[in-house]
Amino acid sequence: MAETNYHLQLLPQIPLLMTQQTQTQTVRTLNKLICTSLLSFIAVQSYAQLKSSKPIAINSEIIDTVKTQLNSTLMRMIWWNDTINVKVQHKDLKMDTALISFLRKDAKDPSLYTKQEDINEFLNAMKIGAQNCYSYALQRYFDESKTYSQNTFNELSDIDRKSAEKILSKHFKKVKEISTHSKQSLNSEIPNKAVLAFINASDWAVHFVYHADGVFYSKNGAFAPIEFQSLKKFLKKHYWDTEKIEVYQIDKKKAD
Repeated sequence: MAETNYHLQLLPQIPLLMTQQTQTQTVRTLNKLICTSLLSFIAVQSYAQLKSSKPIAINSEIIDTVKTQLNSTLMRMIWWNDTINVKVQHKDLKMDTALISFLRKDAKDPSLYTKQEDINEFLNAMKIGAQNCYSYALQRYFDESKTYSQNTFNELSDIDRKSAEKILSKHFKKVKEISTHSKQSLNSEIPNKAVLAFINASDWAVHFVYHADGVFYSKNGAFAPIEFQSLKKFLKKHYWDTEKIEVYQIDKKKAD
């Protein structure tokens, strides 16, 4: 009889125990759902961030060939919806026999460039001289850009002044102008990661330089690239006829 009474006393507690078990299972299920949702959200955000951080590729398209020479080809290209002229040096260089004959005659030395080491030195000088200042500065700019990427400007490419000026006017914005006749202006702070255009009295951009973190990067004609930190000294030595320096960065409104 006592045992019967004990079981009867437990009956009211059974629904309570079942309710507690159900609640525990519900909480566990909700926790799993929340964790799954959080993981999905993190995955989506990571993918979106990765996608957005991928640089926008600036593609170029060859329209036609203007001129083909022994070691280079001059082409008209569509670059970012604009037509520019780009001269590209061939990867496999050949000795220009007509040029060598002229050099031998001019130097009055028939043995000139007959040794392989001299020939290699000559070809290496040609490779160094393939890229001009415009192409070099633009390559440096886009190489350090996290927003845009391109493959037109490289160690084999050369662009003319008018094409370089068109690129600046169509896709960049002038963020600063420096007078070369003012010491204070030359010593002023230069915007970081920018292209500097050296403008002469004819209003021509005769030289491009890239600036980043207080260092200027320049390539002058057939010479190898250099780095410097003083605009005043560089101007005095190389571009004394520069009237002003215009500083440019990508205009995102125009680019987008």
